[in-house]
Amino acid sequence: MTGSEGEKSFIIVKYGVTIDLVDLDGQVTNLSGRAKDYAHELVNPRGIYILIRVDRLPDNGQFHYTSLLNNLEETNPELMGATLLNIVTF
Repeated sequence: MTGSEGEKSFIIVKYGVTIDLVDLDGQVTNLSGRAKDYAHELVNPRGIYILIRVDRLPDNGQFHYTSLLNNLEETNPELMGATLLNIVTF
């Protein structure tokens, strides 16, 4: 991962946590559903993606997405307002 000004940042994801990628248009890549595909089939070269955690809500089964990028609301407010996703930050 690269930060907003070229600095590198790293993230640790606990075993068992479902992660995915979302592009700047709000489209989720669905990595877990395409585990046998090659990377070039899932992402565009030079594309910009944000790492998200995916949780399934127990009451209605819908997906809940949490950005793993700090300050998403500052770096990309349009994505925060995307109607496709319910992305929250922490």
